[in-house]
Amino acid sequence: MNNTVWMILQSLVNGVMMGGVYALISVGLTIIFGVMKVVNFAQGEYLVIGMYVTLVLSQLTGLEPYYLLGPVIIIAYVIGHLSFRTVVRPLLGQNGSNFIIATMGLSFVFQSVLQLIFTSNYLSVESSYKAASIQLGSISLATPKVFAFLAMFVFVCLVNYFLKRTDLGRSMRATSENAMVAQSLGINTTRIYGFSFALGTTFAAITGLFLTPIYLVYPTVGTTFKSIAMVVIVMGGLGNIGGAVASGLLNTRKLMTALERGEVRYDFVEIMACPGGCAGGGGQPIHDGVELAEKRGSVLWNIDKAAPSRFSHENPEVHKLYREFMKKPLSDVSHHLLHTDHQAWKMPSQK
Repeated sequence: MNNTVWMILQSLVNGVMMGGVYALISVGLTIIFGVMKVVNFAQGEYLVIGMYVTLVLSQLTGLEPYYLLGPVIIIAYVIGHLSFRTVVRPLLGQNGSNFIIATMGLSFVFQSVLQLIFTSNYLSVESSYKAASIQLGSISLATPKVFAFLAMFVFVCLVNYFLKRTDLGRSMRATSENAMVAQSLGINTTRIYGFSFALGTTFAAITGLFLTPIYLVYPTVGTTFKSIAMVVIVMGGLGNIGGAVASGLLNTRKLMTALERGEVRYDFVEIMACPGGCAGGGGQPIHDGVELAEKRGSVLWNIDKAAPSRFSHENPEVHKLYREFMKKPLSDVSHHLLHTDHQAWKMPSQK
């Protein structure tokens, strides 16, 4: 293998390994944005906190940084949750720019506090793996980067499983889709926001731990990684699809008017004729001055949780319908009966 080919392959491998590190911090940023619809501009500072916590624990215990993953996760989660309670929660429901200003301010506060405690000196975490490498033929893989890449793969798989297979994960996805509807179904959205924010910041701290054998530790090291993480999630798709849910016919009229005037644009719209959806009405008794949506939502949630078939594609009757009548999904019969052509109808004011 000549030098040019070797240099290209070595650069590609190094790029892939570091891509895993950037992906890990981006996962945390994406969780916060996905659920709360806001960008955490202090994400890089939580990475730095993870690095400093690893540094201190390593000096106190003499352990390798990788053995400190559990304590770092716990400490980082507590710090993230306290940040949410003191800074973020009071801003829920307010203009998104307030959140941006608050998290930018939080970023400067963290930097100042870390500089006050640890000074601006460049510090290093001792690790026997720091200079270690793995040889694959003529290609050399730095062991700390391999560990960071494997950590990214494991944690991404765990998050994917958590979001799809656990009740809390499904609650996060429901809140992400529409917080108002999720709340009407009995989900404590404030609790979900707090958990999501703390989880996202914890991922940043975990990234910091895996970076300590690779980078020196100083108060502003997170700025670079924060910028890269922003680029990663934008390239990965930051809010490309717009959706809306109109609760009640009065809000439906307001939405239609805004669409006609070009004030808003959505790729899909869901209309709930009953304010609050099925949990708020849906043919159930409604009494003036009495709001039962939360209690009904909790009941519906428990019914759904215990149901043997939770999705339409799991329902044996749906299987029978397709088998005996519509033959298969996207068949001519199913397409004719179940799909509508949105180009075939017009808004009320259109001629």
